[in-house]
Amino acid sequence: MSPPPTGPTAGILIIGEEILSGKVEEENARHLVRELRDLGMSVRRIEVVPDDVAEIVAAVRNMSARYDHVFTSGGVDRRTTTSPCPRWQRPSRCSCNGGQSWRR
Repeated sequence: MSPPPTGPTAGILIIGEEILSGKVEEENARHLVRELRDLGMSVRRIEVVPDDVAEIVAAVRNMSARYDHVFTSGGVDRRTTTSPCPRWQRPSRCSCNGGQSWRR
């Protein structure tokens, strides 16, 4: 069993049928875990969901209740300006390899 996190916690949500089908190899989570670790964050969960809005929203809400930060990658068009959770705001910039990060 791992020790409890001492810094901010994070969840990573990978979105896409292509990941679940095995057509595309997922690489963003590995990169993001390293970057977040360097920033002092503890990644507590990585989850993959299909391109289904209801499943995406449910996963984001679940993670947001458990972790300080939630990062998404794939499936969400980078031009999307609507947050998966109406109470969240999109940050002014994200350096996460084209992914999106939402804050409470």
